[in-house]
Amino acid sequence: RFLTESLPRKVLVVYLDAAKKLGEPARLPCCDFPPEWAPKKGGPPCADVRKCLWVADKVLMRRHTKTAYTFAAALAVKGEPVTDAELTQYFVAPGYYGPDVAQMRDYERGRAEFRRITAVTFLEALCDEYLRCEGVYLDLLPGLFKKWDTDEDSLMQRADLGPMFSYMAPQGTAPEEIAQEAQTFWETALKLENEGIMGGLEKLGVNLLGSNSGLPDNSGRPATASMMIGIKAFMEAAQRCDFIRAYVRLHKTPPARVRVENSDEEQVKLLLQVLISRHWEMHGPALAARFKQAGATEPQLVAQVVVMERERDGARKALALHGLLKMMIGRKLDRLVAQLSPDSLSSAVDPDFEDALTRLTTAVKVLYGCNAILVEDLIEAPSWSSSASAVVQRERQRQVAQVMAVYSTIRGLMKEYALAFISSHDKVRYWLAKWHAKGQRRAGAKSARALNKEVQPERESDPGDEYALVQNSPIDLPAAGGASPEGSGGGAIAIPTTAEGLIRSRPASGVVRQDS
Repeated sequence: RFLTESLPRKVLVVYLDAAKKLGEPARLPCCDFPPEWAPKKGGPPCADVRKCLWVADKVLMRRHTKTAYTFAAALAVKGEPVTDAELTQYFVAPGYYGPDVAQMRDYERGRAEFRRITAVTFLEALCDEYLRCEGVYLDLLPGLFKKWDTDEDSLMQRADLGPMFSYMAPQGTAPEEIAQEAQTFWETALKLENEGIMGGLEKLGVNLLGSNSGLPDNSGRPATASMMIGIKAFMEAAQRCDFIRAYVRLHKTPPARVRVENSDEEQVKLLLQVLISRHWEMHGPALAARFKQAGATEPQLVAQVVVMERERDGARKALALHGLLKMMIGRKLDRLVAQLSPDSLSSAVDPDFEDALTRLTTAVKVLYGCNAILVEDLIEAPSWSSSASAVVQRERQRQVAQVMAVYSTIRGLMKEYALAFISSHDKVRYWLAKWHAKGQRRAGAKSARALNKEVQPERESDPGDEYALVQNSPIDLPAAGGASPEGSGGGAIAIPTTAEGLIRSRPASGVVRQDS
């Protein structure tokens, strides 16, 4: 890679320094494999991830906790588990002897899994991390120069470096050491600034300090506040200053956006973690609100929720949710079985038995594929807002679509039941016809004449005939028994089917009599 890519020379120095430290004896509890050891004969040499992280801290300097953790996670994903035989043979714990070594091994194994990675993979990842950290460092230098340029003249004086180095110094650093670092940086930057100026003048053929210049020789003048440095000299000097670099590494370097190719098992665990987290976010509050109904099981349910929310492994997170639901269902089953005990049946049947049985049966039907709508999911759901996630929006739309589908189905069934009810009950047909006829009579003489042209005259019915028949009705309903009364002329009743039809058929006064 060094032959094919134009990498900075400093990267090669980092590579060689890390390779040297990786071959030295370990200075922390880890599996210290021999330099040329490989799990398979002829394979690449391997190293413990713990030792690799220690080498990275020495080479890359101390970084922020999240930055170091992200790098460690990337190495762990690329590595393989250390076998028990390898751990027993190669584990070392500097400073521990005899039984304490075995005790430390068990402690470290419980704290985190031992994993090994090839040395080439680690060194390549280390060089990439170094390039990323140096890129962040160079990007932040102009901002640091602007921040500590107190007079904002794009030139920094010696007096500006004292507060800057005091601010960046780690806690507990001696003032003398801070002053020495600031002076060293200033001398380096001032030298670079003067070299740049003199180099430019030499290119122009000007020698300000020569014997023929006619100017006094000020080369022996100390670097005082009258001397200044620009941003170019500041950045070049900062690249040679580990004091500023250590501050940026620890406080200003963000974690890397690591994208690794996980195994199928890791991808499934990540997917499970997302699914369970999203599921609990949507349904968790409703379930937690009913923990009080569990009685003595409530503390166990709360503890199970805590375990599930803290879990980061997708499979174990799903198992924790499964255990929670199982406990809640088991509580209801135990309650139902307790109501069937001989002691309970000796007195009377529990009044809540039928309701509990119905709910349990409904739950089983839903588990086996029946559709159901929970009113609480719609009433207690958070309000619609533009800030809601796309997943929440889709879930709300799905619920609304389900409600509308059920409403349309029930509406159609209600219409069929109403028509069947009207067609099979004489009294209902009679009162509807009577109400419609009274509305027509009260509409006025002019409206009555218009209506009389379309309505056939009624025959003189027998005293027991209760039908008032009107032709040309909006809905043709057969009479009871499927046959029209004698001389009915078709047996149709005028029944309005729309809101407009109902308004037209109401009495002119706008009041419906009680007998209608």
